[in-house]
Amino acid sequence: MCFSLHPGLLSNPTKPRGRLGGIYRNFVSKTIDGNEAFSHGEFAKALAHFEASLSHSRKIFSMSVLEQDGSDDAVHTLIISRNNLAHTLFRLQRLEQAENHFDLLVRTLTFWKDSKNSSSNFRKACLDHLPYTKEKHMNYRISIGKNPFV
Repeated sequence: MCFSLHPGLLSNPTKPRGRLGGIYRNFVSKTIDGNEAFSHGEFAKALAHFEASLSHSRKIFSMSVLEQDGSDDAVHTLIISRNNLAHTLFRLQRLEQAENHFDLLVRTLTFWKDSKNSSSNFRKACLDHLPYTKEKHMNYRISIGKNPFV
């Protein structure tokens, strides 16, 4: 159940990203560093990298709300960051914090899919990725013995 996600899951991670390019490169770098630490069982180190990755992801996410391009990637970075943090916290037996990341991800995508303060592409990206996110949250709750339906 617990593994870290690589930024290569993004739809074309090498495409130009304009003003988001530097932030995106930092996101990718921190995610890769976190994945390496995670794969070596260095979960505290992975956690630090994944927290930095989430910080970059939040910037990408908030800067992409009104953009027509890059909405999928913005949502993907948030999914990757929150999933990686949740899985790492699970390994560190910080179960409540892990669940909070899954829960916050579901609530964030649910909120933005209906927001009138975002582009139609951004709302669609949130809507498209919500089922995957809900499934991951449900699977996590099952794995720790909680009711999967919150």
